[in-house]
Amino acid sequence: MDYEVIIVGGSFGGLAVASRLRGGRRVLLIDRQPIGEGQTSACAAPVVTLERMGARAAILQVHDALVIHTDRSVAVWRPGVPFAAFDYRAFCTAVLRRLDVEVKVTAALGTDGESVLTRAGRVSAPLIVDATGWRAALAGSLRPGYVRPWAKGFGLETELPLTFPPGLHFYFDRHVVRHGYAWAFPAGDRTRFGVASGPGETKLHGPLERFLAKWGLRAGKCHGGFLASGLTDPVVGSVFVVGDAAGHCLPLTGEGIRMAVRAGQFLGEQLQAVLDGVLSREEAARRYRAFVRAQRRSYAAMGAFQVALLHLAPACWDRRRKC
Repeated sequence: MDYEVIIVGGSFGGLAVASRLRGGRRVLLIDRQPIGEGQTSACAAPVVTLERMGARAAILQVHDALVIHTDRSVAVWRPGVPFAAFDYRAFCTAVLRRLDVEVKVTAALGTDGESVLTRAGRVSAPLIVDATGWRAALAGSLRPGYVRPWAKGFGLETELPLTFPPGLHFYFDRHVVRHGYAWAFPAGDRTRFGVASGPGETKLHGPLERFLAKWGLRAGKCHGGFLASGLTDPVVGSVFVVGDAAGHCLPLTGEGIRMAVRAGQFLGEQLQAVLDGVLSREEAARRYRAFVRAQRRSYAAMGAFQVALLHLAPACWDRRRKC
């Protein structure tokens, strides 16, 4: 075997797995872009999540409240856990600096369970992790139909030089995006404005511009991507799947960073135990499946609430307006 562990995907989930592997092992981290490039996330997460990844220096602004805006009211929720808007490149750089891994920048094309086929050639390892995001490049190559288009929402964001009141602001306005929501996340002297839709709606430049018009703004450079929620099988064949690739993104809120880091760190600990000879690969797979299974009830509850809020509520509003 070329390596002991291959992790495909160098964002939150993949970095979290690698962060739990001790030095001195042959670990390969593969990503299509240099680590820290290609941001798709709004990059807001609990402060403790960033601290556990050794990336507190990436924080731009800390918030202790979530502010919910509707067409009729504004509600402030203080969850008791501070959240932070942070710099994606600085996060990845801080984490990568602590890792003892080899990094290869190339696209992964698929796997047979023992090796990974990339544009730069084939590499092999007994332990393989798919952290490729919603595409699930490895798991999808082993199990056709693993990627579920109907479970993916979509988000689009722009960052503008504007100070904004503290708090992570969420806007539920059907005139902006009918089956979705918008947000404004202050990040120091800049603010991240974005919109997210339910499955099937990806043309969000119009809704984003309508949202920005509230402040007389126009979108700058945009980034975004699919939000893959709805837990799937976290082990496909002999490949471990983590982050958006396994649906580790909460329905309704679209929060995926905390979930990807939690799952990735747990998985990394199991893989380290395999490397140490304490666990078999099969036992590590059993434990990881049990870890994910324990979260299914909360995911299902939030998924049901998402359907009610983003689909049933607009229909009720329309009926009320017609009456």
